[in-house]
Amino acid sequence: MLVFDLPLPPSANSLWKPRAKSGLRKSEAYIRWQRIAAKIVYDQVREENPITGRYDLGLILADEIRGDADNRIKAANDLLQVTRIIDNDKNCRNIKLRRSKALPADRCLVTVTPLNETN
Repeated sequence: MLVFDLPLPPSANSLWKPRAKSGLRKSEAYIRWQRIAAKIVYDQVREENPITGRYDLGLILADEIRGDADNRIKAANDLLQVTRIIDNDKNCRNIKLRRSKALPADRCLVTVTPLNETN
């Protein structure tokens, strides 16, 4: 299992902004968070091979964050793929989300547990 202590991800509601003509682009807040969080991940896991295949995702958030806790899952899961901790976020089989009084409001813990192919 890998554990990452990261800044609180932006809400899924604020990850994307409309383009002037059509389509969507990453919001500035999402780009900034992804850059900071990716550096933390890279500093912690330098030469690990990516988790290929199925995995479980865990996300622990502070009790006092605003908004829906499940809105933070998308950014955390996408980060794992961008940083090549996982090969594809479609392989996420279980998500465990909980709140904790022990975490500051601006932090989260992300856990990634590879699953055996027999699971």
